[in-house]
Amino acid sequence: MEDEGILVQVTFEVGYFKKGNGSCVVLLIGGLMHNLFNHNCFREIQRTLCNKYTVCTVQLRSTGCGFGIYTIDDDVEDITAIIEDLKKKQKVERIVLIGHSTGCQDVVACLRQSLDKKYPVVKCVLQCPVSDRDFGRTFHGINEEVGRLMKKYNAKSEKELSSLPNVNSLTDASNEKYAENIMLMERRFISLFAQGGYEDFFSTDITNEEFSNIFQCIQIPVLLVFATQDQYVPYSSEEYALLMKRICASNTNFTMKTVADNHSMEGDGLQVFVELVKEFL
Repeated sequence: MEDEGILVQVTFEVGYFKKGNGSCVVLLIGGLMHNLFNHNCFREIQRTLCNKYTVCTVQLRSTGCGFGIYTIDDDVEDITAIIEDLKKKQKVERIVLIGHSTGCQDVVACLRQSLDKKYPVVKCVLQCPVSDRDFGRTFHGINEEVGRLMKKYNAKSEKELSSLPNVNSLTDASNEKYAENIMLMERRFISLFAQGGYEDFFSTDITNEEFSNIFQCIQIPVLLVFATQDQYVPYSSEEYALLMKRICASNTNFTMKTVADNHSMEGDGLQVFVELVKEFL
């Protein structure tokens, strides 16, 4: 069967779906709403690479609808637990992290927390990194909620709101739900949608100096693959092209590629992306 593999539970809410037994482990980290089996691109990567690599799609506490409750720091903790579990069960000589969409923020957070110093993380791929803040601002309710939270916490700016000393303890429910039905705690809403939020890594108004500060700690090769028809990019093609170049210019370890497809790479871009990953590995 195409989806035959091993499903491994690490803790009650954390696990991974594994194919292959190579000593190089590829961890696939999805975006908001993804789970173990609903990411077609990851399924194709597993199918293509499992003869040579151990390829794992991860299940984090934030997977599916859990991202409203759990933070990106929780994701790093869960990814660490998965790596530890793999090390107990097989030989792990190299690790490659591949993030899609908001999963790219997980990859960046892992590197900013020096996961590559603790484990043999040798390369990373960011597939369709986009700004949740920029896309979210196309919705009136998100703008209103940012304003309400600034007023509630006496913040004079969004950056001040994002920098509150207790921002990670703000567990009240946000008034704005994701996709109209998924509850977000205030801490995750701010992290995703406020300027300077904890995972505000790819927004168009970030300066070149700020990009350098965000990514300066990354000391391993990173492949960034942008979709030129990404429906979650609310700018012109010219603005998007400039943003891609500015992000990639911020770190000499970055390599940029583009694929003519949408955010999920559901068309011909899927095989193009898989080939890019194979060449990069």
